[in-house]
Amino acid sequence: GALVQISMSTKHWKTAKLCASALAHLSMHDGGEDIMGKEGAVLAIVILLGIQNHRLAPLCLGTLYNLTCVTVSYPGMERISRALLGMASVVSVSSRAYILKGICNCARFPSLRMRILEDGVLQLMGSMMNATSNVELLQVESIARCIRLISDSRSCQR
Repeated sequence: GALVQISMSTKHWKTAKLCASALAHLSMHDGGEDIMGKEGAVLAIVILLGIQNHRLAPLCLGTLYNLTCVTVSYPGMERISRALLGMASVVSVSSRAYILKGICNCARFPSLRMRILEDGVLQLMGSMMNATSNVELLQVESIARCIRLISDSRSCQR
């Protein structure tokens, strides 16, 4: 409700930072993802991410990642995966770890795999591998895990 509305309309740094922090805390509670999905928090997080040259990127991406740490898919996860993939081009390379981990979490659910593929996950992984000469082992493992999960989808097995 009110938190999402304030998050989406504020232009003040301190207010944006407080809103992002509150949304991050809510995302850590069991059932928080359901509330946040119904209240439009994903869009609010994307808007907050853009304030002051993406200074809130680690907090916002961490919040979206938290929303993917569930055992059962829920309505709105597609928006989260799309938001994560959309942010890959505007955040620093170091912030992309949250994006990759969140996408891997989303890829665990068969209903999301094709959408993730269509939204450009392979391009993201390729750019991450080519971004630096010293790609971290954890990122390589996450990329491999995500590719394996996506390859399990029916459309990839034809």
